[in-house]
Amino acid sequence: LKGLLLRSGNDAAAAIAETVAGTEGKFAAMMNREAARLGATNTRFVNPHGLTIVGHYSSARDLALLSRYAFHDPRFARIVGSREAVATELTRGQRVLLRSTNRLLWYYPGIDGVKTGTTNAAGPCLVASASRDGQRLIAVVLNSPNRWGEDAALLDYGFANFAPADLVRAGELLRTLPVTGGVGSRVSVVAQARVDLVVPRGEVGSLRLEITLPNRVEAPVTKGQPLGTLVVSSGGRALGRTVLLATATIPARKPPDLFWFWLTEAVRRLEAGGLA
Repeated sequence: LKGLLLRSGNDAAAAIAETVAGTEGKFAAMMNREAARLGATNTRFVNPHGLTIVGHYSSARDLALLSRYAFHDPRFARIVGSREAVATELTRGQRVLLRSTNRLLWYYPGIDGVKTGTTNAAGPCLVASASRDGQRLIAVVLNSPNRWGEDAALLDYGFANFAPADLVRAGELLRTLPVTGGVGSRVSVVAQARVDLVVPRGEVGSLRLEITLPNRVEAPVTKGQPLGTLVVSSGGRALGRTVLLATATIPARKPPDLFWFWLTEAVRRLEAGGLA
């Protein structure tokens, strides 16, 4: 993995593919299934390393999308954010120093990845990631005459003009609702998922949270039951949403037992002076 991600090792890509799937072709099929699952609609893999072959292609958007997903793995993040690493050859114990081909790691503030790529057909390419103040931006240039400068300019533009808005946390308590006909009288309502956006800096203060819930709910209520929605909007445009869920199960009250009700009523009337 270090040889693949730091030094663009095509031999490392082939070795990984053969180890995981048996052949490069089978591994490419696995890559295509995963890319489709993640929404990379303009990507098709024929080999695991990207060397030019008919039918193998991707797009700037898809490379950003796949890189964002890969950052969920801390091992990936650690390697692509490293300027260099040592690999040890297992049979002889020989140590090899690997230095990243991503020059931005040496001078761009906040840089934490990702990967260079160069072929005669695609030209010089770079996926670059940087993080500042809790915000990560990913910039992609393909067939660029100045990939370092152009990616740095894109990242500068993003940090200068956009800001994160962390609005609602998953599981955050937002409301309590009255419950009618239940053994409990109220139920708490929480957000199903986190709602965070990246918006133009001038729009952060204009974001609106619109919560749609009934005035009350009828028992029975089940924990996790959808009760409403939360929509984040700006200027009449919906930018994000999540479902609002009940936090507890509240059974319906059982109807009174009529036999015991009339028996209790008869005793009460006898004690009060007899039945009419």
